[in-house]
Amino acid sequence: AFLKQAAEYESEGSAWDSVLKAINTALREHPFNTVRAAELQRWVASGAYARILAGEYARRDGTGTQSTYAEDVRGAADYYGQQAKETFGKVGDSFARAADAFRRKAGG
Repeated sequence: AFLKQAAEYESEGSAWDSVLKAINTALREHPFNTVRAAELQRWVASGAYARILAGEYARRDGTGTQSTYAEDVRGAADYYGQQAKETFGKVGDSFARAADAFRRKAGG
């Protein structure tokens, strides 16, 4: 039931709801539990969790998946860059939909 609630929180609502979600989570150190659950679900769905369970990760003894420091930094930069693009895209879309809804309401 909780994971269903997390999925609904992520997918449902109007443009204004999206704006409120962004505002509610923007200044928090720890997002709502439903947001955290949805993030975990996305992480599992991405296959990253399965790779860890399969042993595909760097180990201190030199076995497993190895990468250079530069590759790690590049991978982190790519990941966080993509996350920022998605986040700002969602927020921008939400504000644009909210502005459109406001204009329709005010003009009509």
